[in-house]
Amino acid sequence: MSSTSPQRSTPIPQQTLFEPYSNRMGQARRKLCGVKNFIYLKSRTARYGWVEKFLNAILILVENLGKTRKKLKPIARKRHNYIYLLIAILLTIITSYLFVNFSPFHKFQISGIIIPILPIFFATLGLLIFSLSTFIFIGKQHGVIITLTILGYLLMRLIGLTHWIFLALSIALLITIELFLIKKK
Repeated sequence: MSSTSPQRSTPIPQQTLFEPYSNRMGQARRKLCGVKNFIYLKSRTARYGWVEKFLNAILILVENLGKTRKKLKPIARKRHNYIYLLIAILLTIITSYLFVNFSPFHKFQISGIIIPILPIFFATLGLLIFSLSTFIFIGKQHGVIITLTILGYLLMRLIGLTHWIFLALSIALLITIELFLIKKK
């Protein structure tokens, strides 16, 4: 018997499609896939070298983006404050009662003091607009600006400035102040 030495059957290392060029690339792939024990796929497609290069280029870009990009803070979502809505409903009732039941020239007399209805009406209307716009836009600054714009226009109408250009100027002033506040933030 001739003794022939059996040949060892050692597997020939095959190229894998996702074989990293360095350990750093392997870590990047593990981070990208979110798997701690990343399984490299044995490649029957080792002939597609361009796929491997393309995937490695994407992984390098992803890894570099993480280094250069600023960490963003999570945006806290502001919630609607329903107290402003309740106040708006109450002021709507009061303002509509004053509007329907009293003439603009009516005057209240309280212990010898005569108070005209217009300042009370404008005060309740201003608080109504403020609370409603604060509830809708979630910011008190927006509520104050919108309230002052609307009340300013109504007061201009009351004193006789009724041309349409005053409305356009009021809206332009509103937009300018809003843009100034947005840029200031």
